[in-house]
Amino acid sequence: RWTSAGFARRHRFKDHTLKLTRFFWMRTIKLIIGTCLLPGLLNWHLSLREWHTFVGNSTTLMMILRIVWPQIIQLILMPVRACYRRRKAPKLVTLEQLCDLYTLDQFPLAEGYSEMA
Repeated sequence: RWTSAGFARRHRFKDHTLKLTRFFWMRTIKLIIGTCLLPGLLNWHLSLREWHTFVGNSTTLMMILRIVWPQIIQLILMPVRACYRRRKAPKLVTLEQLCDLYTLDQFPLAEGYSEMA
């Protein structure tokens, strides 16, 4: 497969620096192909202004979706969690239980990014 995880599984590198360098170039090439070459080849018949509008709008929309989409579930669960906490808090006995009730899980930052190691 042509994915970052597939790339990491297929290749064995001598050291970590070589792995990071190859990974960087693979991601850079995929980014250039996805944002410049492919839209340029598919939209060769458009004027320059229409092409920039199309590519700019597509790129902006993808960035917005990439930022907003992973947070949608958490946003929907906020009122549900508030009701759950309000109902559950009087039943808890210790401060540690209350802290556990109001402490969220760790933010999954690595999900949106490729893991290097």
